[in-house]
Amino acid sequence: MATRMFVRKAWEWIYERGGLGHLPFYRVPYSYFTLDIWLGAIVASSFFWLALTGLLLLFYYRPTDPLESSKAIIFERPFGALLLTSHLYAAHFMLIGVFAHAFRNLFKGVYKRPRELVWIVGVATGFLALQTAFFGYSLVGDRIAKEAINIGSALNLRSLGEELGLYVVAILFGLDPAERYFRITALHVLLAATVFLLFLLHFGLFEVHGPAPKEEETEWKAEPARVPQDRRDLAPWFPVNLVFILAVTLMTWGFIVFTAGMAQRFADLLPPLFKPYPVEAEDFTPMPPWFFLYTYRIFQMTFLTLSLESTPQLLQFIIALVLPPLILMIIPFLDRKVSTNPVDRPWITGLGIILLTGYMQLTVWSMIEPGIPIRLVQLLTVASPPLAATIVGLYLLRKVRRGETITPGDFLSSSGLLVAGTALPPLLGMALGVPELHQEVAVGFMGLAFATVILGWIAAKLRVEPESELEPVQDPDSSIPWYLLLVALGEVGMASFSLIALAAIAFIDPVGYAMQATVLTGLLLLSGGALAHALFRALAAEWIPRGNVVDELKVHFLPYLALALAVIFVL
Repeated sequence: MATRMFVRKAWEWIYERGGLGHLPFYRVPYSYFTLDIWLGAIVASSFFWLALTGLLLLFYYRPTDPLESSKAIIFERPFGALLLTSHLYAAHFMLIGVFAHAFRNLFKGVYKRPRELVWIVGVATGFLALQTAFFGYSLVGDRIAKEAINIGSALNLRSLGEELGLYVVAILFGLDPAERYFRITALHVLLAATVFLLFLLHFGLFEVHGPAPKEEETEWKAEPARVPQDRRDLAPWFPVNLVFILAVTLMTWGFIVFTAGMAQRFADLLPPLFKPYPVEAEDFTPMPPWFFLYTYRIFQMTFLTLSLESTPQLLQFIIALVLPPLILMIIPFLDRKVSTNPVDRPWITGLGIILLTGYMQLTVWSMIEPGIPIRLVQLLTVASPPLAATIVGLYLLRKVRRGETITPGDFLSSSGLLVAGTALPPLLGMALGVPELHQEVAVGFMGLAFATVILGWIAAKLRVEPESELEPVQDPDSSIPWYLLLVALGEVGMASFSLIALAAIAFIDPVGYAMQATVLTGLLLLSGGALAHALFRALAAEWIPRGNVVDELKVHFLPYLALALAVIFVL
């Protein structure tokens, strides 16, 4: 009893003297602690892991001999494989998170007033992150990295002309091979620092306005634009928000590192774009990194080539690298509707579906059919099915949204458009003598399925149950459920075992047991994240009622799944 009283008094003293109850951060309601709203935190966590591992890798990387230094990091440096592979997978995970975060906000209309500048800075940060990833990808110095540099140089020359293109290539890659990787390293670090500064600006602007109110509270209206700071159900930033951020960060880091460890275990089964050992990439067909494969396909569209001798691929350059960020940045000024429901904004929603689906299709299409010139009929075969599905889906959803009946005529016209969108382009190709369109047909149907999934998500959000402020839980149970206590004890054991095993590996042979060290680090971070989430649930028990066993334990599923996979395949 005396010990508990001492701890409580000490905590109250730190809380008061540290001003922890008056931190200048935007407070959010307890109902806002969901994965959907905190996607940006996952992206930020991935970026900070990239920054941490990138700074450590700089101590070992030698631009004078990039390939050999990459080999040395993996095969000679203690925990080098952990650093390099997790750095690679953190980049993949962050870019996927950027797409998810951006298009979630696009479909939900989060860019509307007063968050236009938040959106513009976010778009700029995302596209700059792509450039940063490209230069980081090129630093390895293997054949694929060199070919990526060669492809980038050639496309710049063909797009911008001999004089301007050569100037740009000299800035990006240098004209002297001896200085090339010094320049790429400097650009990678400089771009990463710029991304960090833009992130700080993005975060600062976000803190000014806070998260957009949930659609359940506004019933899909853009007003009110902010969460009122006089609500009773606002969580204190410290400790509730901080503990939740800690849980998100540790779980994100754990997932990245554990995935990197399992990738080392199954290196021969993974495609080259995700291969953890860059040395082995020499056995594969050179291609750009996956996040730039869409540009590769656009530059292969011969029907877009201009008759200008100096800049024949200027149009492809504009379509691939200039228009996407420009279109996204001006969306807040094109969409002035009061409603944030995606069905009430069909042009913007349709554009988002086509952009996201098209990116996915062009990426997959480049993977399965690289280096092949593309004719217009092939592009139509790929693009028409998801376009038809988007038009039909949004038309029908708008009728449902308005409470109108879908008639047999609507069904027939929609079916006709879908059939025409999927069948006419291949038939036209056959008539024009274009051989073997089966891969294009497959990519087209894949795009149709992907667009349908997005439309299904929109349909599920079409009507929402109104929400208001949370009320305090009546007679909250301050005790921890036995099943949660049991799971948490297991996670403490998992973290302790991982820490002891890592210490043993560091003492015995950190290079020889690199894969095991990576997996154990992932387990340590995952279990720490799950324990942090358990602490968050305890702190929020007064406002968030206990759910059923499945709801309470679903966050803890990931570390135990990771443990099972580690025991079966690695440990």
